[in-house]
Amino acid sequence: MTRDFGLVTLSPRVPYRELPPVAAALSKQLQRDFAPEWDATGSVTAFTDVASMPRGHIPLVIRDMGREEYEGYHADENNQPYALIQADSTWSITASHEMLETAADPWGNALVAALSVMPEQGQVLYLQEPADPVEDNTYVIGGVHVSDFVTKRYYQTAVQDGERYSFLGTLRGPRTLDRGGYLTWLHQPSGLWWMADRFGEEIKFTQIEPSRAGALRAQIDRLTAPITPFRVPRQNPLRR
Repeated sequence: MTRDFGLVTLSPRVPYRELPPVAAALSKQLQRDFAPEWDATGSVTAFTDVASMPRGHIPLVIRDMGREEYEGYHADENNQPYALIQADSTWSITASHEMLETAADPWGNALVAALSVMPEQGQVLYLQEPADPVEDNTYVIGGVHVSDFVTKRYYQTAVQDGERYSFLGTLRGPRTLDRGGYLTWLHQPSGLWWMADRFGEEIKFTQIEPSRAGALRAQIDRLTAPITPFRVPRQNPLRR
């Protein structure tokens, strides 16, 4: 599966000259690191505006957002995906996060069956979001900070010796969380959605209520944005 992305800025805080080196780093991450794990590849190109972007490219749009807006996945009137990225000091990490998740699931609705991390729930359906469980973990490609991500084996049930559950290898097992990470799932018997987060020292479980309209990832991004505290992402010393 190949997905091409267009990186643009609508914010004076992030001038166009900053985009090409980030686009090159994101392309390298997608092709070299992500594709072997997720069978999803493509490219990222910097453009001066959305209008100059070729048909079929998925926009990654950097902009200044108000209190009612949120970073993350969106879809336009034709149900085509795009991502909004807050113009702040960590925008390259957010761009990497959104690129990886959209490459794995362009329409934001992919669910994966596995045992729940919540006791006595049995099998549930996890929303496939490769960057969320390791949200605060980053590494560097060509001087650009990018997001860590989980592997497909992250959603399996049994622990396997020698398996790597995230690209940086920091997770202890499938469906575990690093500090700052979270994951969401549907408990089918009750029809309820849940989130496990490790924003603090301990893992916390929260019932959430996405609407029935629009992509699931867009709903989760909207719901989690107000409760996710500001965090300075933790950089892994691995440089690639």
